[in-house]
Amino acid sequence: MQWCQGMYASGSTWVVHALRSTGSLLFPDRPHTTLFVETADDLPLGWSRSERLIVKTHHLDGTAATLLLRGAKHIWISVRDPRDCVASLMTYMNEDFETALDNVAKSAWQCERVIASRKGTLLRYEDRFFDEPATLDRFAGCFARALSNEDRESLFQLTRRDAIERMIRSFDPKETVDDGFPGHRVHIPTQWHTHHANRTGEIGRWRQSLDPAQISDVERFLCPWMERFGYLPGQLPASNGVRVPSA
Repeated sequence: MQWCQGMYASGSTWVVHALRSTGSLLFPDRPHTTLFVETADDLPLGWSRSERLIVKTHHLDGTAATLLLRGAKHIWISVRDPRDCVASLMTYMNEDFETALDNVAKSAWQCERVIASRKGTLLRYEDRFFDEPATLDRFAGCFARALSNEDRESLFQLTRRDAIERMIRSFDPKETVDDGFPGHRVHIPTQWHTHHANRTGEIGRWRQSLDPAQISDVERFLCPWMERFGYLPGQLPASNGVRVPSA
């Protein structure tokens, strides 16, 4: 079982999509299933014995976190500047500032809780892991396989923004459900939401999208987390050299 724990708007759904696509290519006769989890009740019977389950989470209860930490073969942890995460939720999900900050903070703290695990791999949005073919090799490695040049290129094209946009537009309505945001739906097999379409992925959006008071609130509320993950208040993050919590 692969666990994808991500901050909101950190590329976590891309991670799920790319993992699922990689697993399906490497094991065409053994399809992989995706699942979104918030509580232990969301975990189906026999989940811990499934080698083909990919679990996506943002924030979850303590029981579910303990079970997933114990049962996951690998944990992929995607993070992003929380100011950009808040700006993204306000822009694309129509959340008010307080709700967006609360959701981003909960998901950030959950990432911090699992980053020290030996099973965990940190994926930083600002490093644009989703634009690096090498990321697909890392995913294949977690399935104990290696990609051919042809397969890597095929997967890379499948995970480009234009390909994802086309996929979202072609969803079968019967395979989607209301995702809780007015006018938006989620595609159960892939976990892509309709609000994932038409995004720019801009780094540093918060400088134009948040007012000074909102920026100050995010930085004050998440200051220790931001410092530990290399997001310095008042600055754009560096592309490397991030400091993460020690085990």
